[in-house]
Amino acid sequence: MNFNLNNLTNDEINAIYALRNGFHHDFSLLNIELKKNTTQIKNAHHFAVEVGSTNPVVKLPKIPWDGEIANRTKENVTYVNLQALGDMVENIYKLLLELESKNELLLELLGGESELRARYIFSH
Repeated sequence: MNFNLNNLTNDEINAIYALRNGFHHDFSLLNIELKKNTTQIKNAHHFAVEVGSTNPVVKLPKIPWDGEIANRTKENVTYVNLQALGDMVENIYKLLLELESKNELLLELLGGESELRARYIFSH
């Protein structure tokens, strides 16, 4: 089963992933992705986060940011609505629980259950 993800485009999904990377790697609202084995910028975002029930999950800039700190403007900022993103994640979680309760959830990892346990289950 595929998830709708609130009809997000690939660019919007990539922006959420870039925000995740910014938070995870630098605890930052900036994310600059370089082309492999180069110093050339492949993808860059400077983010503003907001909340609100009427704002979309992601609002991409009309003109992408070039990755230069001095060139950040309100015209090239990527907005992420944390409230809407949280609601979307909660809906996905509820759907996963529902699918699991009906035994309709399929695990698709190359290493199967052992990969799932090794990568995602913590124990001590």
